[in-house]
Amino acid sequence: MYDNATRAQALTLKAMNVLSDQITAITGMSERTIRDVWKRAIDRGWNPQQSLKVLDIYVQDAPRSGRPTVQ
Repeated sequence: MYDNATRAQALTLKAMNVLSDQITAITGMSERTIRDVWKRAIDRGWNPQQSLKVLDIYVQDAPRSGRPTVQ
């Protein structure tokens, strides 16, 4: 698992056409993870052609299903 800041850094580097090997060296993320984070951000409305600003919503963990809490 990576924190939001690392995911945002990877997105920004990829949007600036940095090679995947270099992004992996900087962030520790695999190329597959970088692609997944990129796709998820695009699906959530991020458009790097309009703005390189990365909002939290683009890189946050998805809600996890699981056993409901007892209330």
